[in-house]
Amino acid sequence: MANEEINEEILSALEKRVDDLRNWFEQYFMGSRKRAPLQERTSVQYYIRRLSNINITNTRLRFRFQQIVAKFNAYNQHWNRTLQQIEAGTYFRDRFKANLRAQSDSMSEPGRTPPPPRGKEKGGISDDHIDEVYNAFVEARKQLNQSTNVSKDKLAESIRKQAPAIQEKYKGKQVRFKVVVEDGKAKLKATLK
Repeated sequence: MANEEINEEILSALEKRVDDLRNWFEQYFMGSRKRAPLQERTSVQYYIRRLSNINITNTRLRFRFQQIVAKFNAYNQHWNRTLQQIEAGTYFRDRFKANLRAQSDSMSEPGRTPPPPRGKEKGGISDDHIDEVYNAFVEARKQLNQSTNVSKDKLAESIRKQAPAIQEKYKGKQVRFKVVVEDGKAKLKATLK
């Protein structure tokens, strides 16, 4: 491939392979594929590495190649993160299915009352929302190379203290929290729905 030149057809084929790979991963994450397309991903990575060794003199083609590689790298990070969540059992769709299965099992057992749903708690903030905020907060601190030793209970307590005051101030609005990075620090910010 050293004597070969990159042209529009090669880049179009590479872009199609990346898009097909994205579709296959989405099908796997939705449960319609049995296995993750890891071999196909490795094949695309190998192909990109081979193309990277070719000197591209045409600026337009070089830019297009770099865009395709950047797109693939972004997808790759997303796929790795989602695969880690699936392995850890924290992937949203898996958690949702597990909760449904647990509810149907507890309903079918005679004499057992179903567990209370994970929903609104004190201050109108759900446990699921606190989990999302905590995970985003830890991820933001990790990206900023800060300590990720954050207590989930303290974070939940802080959120539940702030929520009623904010709801009282803006009556009828639902309070949600998100993680923002300001001055190189991860912080919680309240938003209204």
